[in-house]
Amino acid sequence: MKKNDCNVIRDLMPLVLDRVASDESRGLVEEHMETCEECRKEYEKMKADMPQETLAEYEEEQRTIVEALKTTRATQRKRKRRKLILVFAVAFVAVMAAGFLMTWLDQGNWPVNNEKYTMSLSRLKNGEIVVTMDLRFNSSYIGSNAKVVEENGKKILYESVYVPPLRYINGGENHGKSFWSVWSDSDLPDEVRQGKPGDYVTIWKKGDPIPDASEEMEKYMEMERKAYPYLYEEGKDSLSELDELENAVPEWH
Repeated sequence: MKKNDCNVIRDLMPLVLDRVASDESRGLVEEHMETCEECRKEYEKMKADMPQETLAEYEEEQRTIVEALKTTRATQRKRKRRKLILVFAVAFVAVMAAGFLMTWLDQGNWPVNNEKYTMSLSRLKNGEIVVTMDLRFNSSYIGSNAKVVEENGKKILYESVYVPPLRYINGGENHGKSFWSVWSDSDLPDEVRQGKPGDYVTIWKKGDPIPDASEEMEKYMEMERKAYPYLYEEGKDSLSELDELENAVPEWH
């Protein structure tokens, strides 16, 4: 304890003993004497010189003040603990919210505007229909969604594209990836729409003509039908050959 602190406390002692000091000063003296033996001894000497009746009144009053101060300090400690708990709770919620947000931005499904991709239909020689989505942007991750719903007694196919927001890279008019699905003529719905219900472009309706697939698409589909189940067993050369055929399909580029 610094000497100056002891001097201040000893100056307050007579005021405390005479019961004219403020509650804060009394508390300060009591708190100081808990850790300073020399000041405690000096205080006891001063108390010994007091008349017995005055000393008894003082000690009773002092006990009341000390208990009140203890209660006040306990309340303050509780408030501090509550504040700390609240701060940690808010910080935890903020961290969790940020984590969920980053996960959604990196992995969530963000619908792509219809202007960013096109759709077309092609008919293969065997009668199957290839529905192609040709993307006009690039992304490290792209997903597609096909959904058939019934509206007014007709079956409608909705095809849409989605990407996680953080992985979207606007490629302008540069070509990105292509997706396609193959339908039998009998299973193809009555209408094909690009987008989702409420935000779509009608691509084809039953009765509309469907252009023939290019020879390159025919070759790719033929190889995929016959050889795809064995490609991984045959190795990378066969996969490369399939990739070359895919890259040659004009409908997908």
